[in-house]
Amino acid sequence: MNTHSPKIYVIIGVVVFVSITTLIIGDGMIKSELNRDIEKLFADSKNISGNVYTSNQIKDLPLPVQRYFKYSLKENQPYVSYARLQHGGEFKARKAPFGCKSVVALAKHWVVPIG
Repeated sequence: MNTHSPKIYVIIGVVVFVSITTLIIGDGMIKSELNRDIEKLFADSKNISGNVYTSNQIKDLPLPVQRYFKYSLKENQPYVSYARLQHGGEFKARKAPFGCKSVVALAKHWVVPIG
């Protein structure tokens, strides 16, 4: 019988434990960072239009749409006037041998008062 086999199981166990712990902590950090970014986006967004959301605006919409708005917006919340969206992925422009290219795009949208 090999005397090193219990040590291997301990090492494998430690590696698995560290890997799972790293994934759990990393997921929490990403969610926390995303929440901070969302809060910053809304903090930077000014009420340019003077309009605010009220639940009275959605009373005639289908119930699933009403639930979405009630979950995602606060009563008297100003309309969003600025949004910065970043997205990425793979883009295939031509057939082989060129293959796919990584693409990252940044789009900025804002409401500017007329005049």
